[in-house]
Amino acid sequence: MDGSETPATTRCKIVIDINKALEAKLKPLSELVAHEVGKSLTKAIAEVMVFKSHDIQDLMDYESKIIDDIIEEIRGIIPKVLYVNKNIVGMDSRLERLISLLKIQFNDVRMIRVYGIGGVGKTTIITSLHNKISNQFKCISFLTNIIEESTKDSGLLKLQQQLLDDTLGVKGQLNLKNIQEGVEVIKDRLHSKKVLVFLDDIDNLRQLEHLVGECAWFGPGSRIIITTRRKDLLTRHGVDYMYEVDKLNIEEALQLFCSYAFKQHQPGIGYGDLSNQELKDWQSELKKLEEVPNMEITNVLKISYDGLDDMQKMIFLDIACFFRGHNVEPIIAILEGSGFNAESGINALVDRCFITISKDEDIEMHDSLTQMGKEIVYKECPNEPGERSRLWRNMDVCQVLTKNTGLMTRLRVLDIYYKYVQLSEGFAFPSYDLTSLKWDGYSLATLPSNFHANNLIHFCLWNSNIRRLWEGNLCLKKLTRLIMDGSKQLIQIPQFSTMPNLEYLYLSGCVNLESLPNDIHKLKHLLLLHCSGYSKLTSFPKIKRSIGKLQRLALVETTIKELPSSIELLKGLCSLDLTNCKNLESLPNNICNLSCLITLNLDGCSKLRKLPEDLERMPCLEFLSLKSISCRLPSLSSLSHSRRLCLDHCDLTPEVIKRDNRLNALELLSLRNCNIINEGEALNGIFHLCSLKVLDLSGCNTEEGGMFLNDLLVGITQLSNLRALSFSLSHCKKLPQIPELPSSLRLLNAHSSNGTALPLMDSLVNCLKSANQGSSGIPEWIRNQKEESCIEIKLPKVWYENNEFLGVAMCCVYLPLESDSAHESEIEIESDDGSGYEIDEIEFGEESLNVNEIEYGFTTELKFCGDEYGSPPMCRQYLEFRSTCKSYHSRGCASEQMW
Repeated sequence: MDGSETPATTRCKIVIDINKALEAKLKPLSELVAHEVGKSLTKAIAEVMVFKSHDIQDLMDYESKIIDDIIEEIRGIIPKVLYVNKNIVGMDSRLERLISLLKIQFNDVRMIRVYGIGGVGKTTIITSLHNKISNQFKCISFLTNIIEESTKDSGLLKLQQQLLDDTLGVKGQLNLKNIQEGVEVIKDRLHSKKVLVFLDDIDNLRQLEHLVGECAWFGPGSRIIITTRRKDLLTRHGVDYMYEVDKLNIEEALQLFCSYAFKQHQPGIGYGDLSNQELKDWQSELKKLEEVPNMEITNVLKISYDGLDDMQKMIFLDIACFFRGHNVEPIIAILEGSGFNAESGINALVDRCFITISKDEDIEMHDSLTQMGKEIVYKECPNEPGERSRLWRNMDVCQVLTKNTGLMTRLRVLDIYYKYVQLSEGFAFPSYDLTSLKWDGYSLATLPSNFHANNLIHFCLWNSNIRRLWEGNLCLKKLTRLIMDGSKQLIQIPQFSTMPNLEYLYLSGCVNLESLPNDIHKLKHLLLLHCSGYSKLTSFPKIKRSIGKLQRLALVETTIKELPSSIELLKGLCSLDLTNCKNLESLPNNICNLSCLITLNLDGCSKLRKLPEDLERMPCLEFLSLKSISCRLPSLSSLSHSRRLCLDHCDLTPEVIKRDNRLNALELLSLRNCNIINEGEALNGIFHLCSLKVLDLSGCNTEEGGMFLNDLLVGITQLSNLRALSFSLSHCKKLPQIPELPSSLRLLNAHSSNGTALPLMDSLVNCLKSANQGSSGIPEWIRNQKEESCIEIKLPKVWYENNEFLGVAMCCVYLPLESDSAHESEIEIESDDGSGYEIDEIEFGEESLNVNEIEYGFTTELKFCGDEYGSPPMCRQYLEFRSTCKSYHSRGCASEQMW
């Protein structure tokens, strides 16, 4: 210190020097945590400088040591930032959902479980969560690899020690002697502290009980986040808040793919113009991934597999190789037939995230898990397929079947979806353990003489050449499903007494089968009988005793002339389908005694002389379809539970739907191409259908006067719940303007000629002021006009959150050409953010080119794509119509039509 410097100035200089040195040494640290701690770093430095100021004057010669001490103290104040890749696809949305469960602003103690299959990203998500919220806690611990660590000597004790060291900052000061002491110390030292604890990869209850036993162990505001592959584990522990890490949706998967393929989030310009060689390279890589799984991923997943017991492993491999995507109920039956406790095993696989059960009760499994399962089976014997426990590839199955070697002696399940396996007459099924046989295209006319079926539960021979099934005294007591669809050579099936526990019988397309066994009453457990396409089946067997469990009976396109009066013994029947039974002449009156019947379909039964008068007595009937029935329709006004009524191509009289009807539940009424008798009264009852949502009047006989149609449309305004309306104004010159329609309407299919103006669109979507038509016949306010069959429309981003966006109006004008027999149109509507909806499958075809009147039919589908692109599912809407236009030819030209 020279003469000009005072102690104060010297101290100031040293502080400045230290600040510069600190700035240099702390620069990497400050950059690392800048996004998390911000101003906290500056505040921490200031606090430490004040705290250390008394040392600076005495320790000027030890500047470096002082700086190191300060850095250590700052490191203790600033939360650690754990490494996470910054560009992880889908992280933000998942992190947001997880944070919403934490409710950090509340002062309670919460345990949150994060579960999912191995490799799905649980650790990555909670690491990002740590970096996001750790600055709100002083006591933090992040315990990783708990499964691996807890298996080592004193593993749990060391994890307890780390938990205390992290949260209390007492590293090396506590020395736990045993696990029980660790529990007591955790409870004693942390019960008043607000802690943030992460337990990554828990696999048994003991780990939880000794590390974070109860919420009461920790102070108010504490948050405990636990990851596991076992859904059931945390339920038993009493963890109330759960978050399942879901897989990437389509948009996210595309983004991930593009980040590797194009080094950007979206496909590059011209990516659709890849060369043939580039496409072949990509296809080759995809095929390679399907056949040779990524071993790094497989090894991660196999840790979970190794934790299953033997029965669970067997069930998992069966599902991976055969039953993925199948309905869970029949699979349980097959597995139990193999001696497994199937329900318990499947529940265990669900709890451990190996499979999920969809809302349709189908078994779903991730592609990577499926690949791992097949790889495990393949490695049982890579060079000899016959020595493996399961076969699923066509080439392997063909090899084993033709050589009759290997696992044929211990077959449990045989699924063949390959029609070109040609068997020799000496082919045999030597297995006594077969529980499920599914074979598409079985080539032999009979089953092998040594066919063992004692344990068979499912027997399916689609499109087979078989003429007869088993004969003699063979009894298949365990058989629940028999499916022979498409077996055109089949002429006889065994007596039903040989399969007393049958539940499902499918015989569609068996065109040479002339009759069903007459002991159908012995099928006490039958739930479904489906026969269709029987050109030779002329009668249904008489039912001698009640079959109370039969729920669905379909005799579609058979040649039966009548149903037996004993049909009333099917007390539990819910659905009866007689579609296109064109020889059917009568129905027994006591069919109305089927008190459980929900669906009755008589479409196309054109020879029916009379319908039962008491159809109204059927208390549960919800769906009634009588399309193209030529006989007089009875009153249907008292079908109080009916939701869908289809009377297309029928004679509609005032007695069918009366003004004082009780059709209070009716949501859909289709009267397409009806011959309306006494028009004013016949349709008057429609205006009182308070629940009606869909009304189809297209093709009705409205040509006689537009004023009648005007009165009808005025009456329709009373239908306050109507969502979709279809009618035809073709060649109707007396209706100058469509009146205002119900404000609830969302789809209008108004097929008209140019002489009739479309309605004011504010009566449809309450947003458009006029509907003036341009020279093309299309209203001027409709944008994106194009003379093609496909239009793509861009919507604004997040259109589904825009209250001003109310819907889409679509108009089509077409001039049918004599050279065109069929056309398809498609309208795709997509927004800037990839979400949107599409209108597709608009088809029209010429029924006859040799007459002056030609009919063109349109089918439209309007659907939101919220599921595919991540937009909210509440935005989804689906409406469907088919519209027919009568277009006239005059002097070689067809009349122009608007739809």
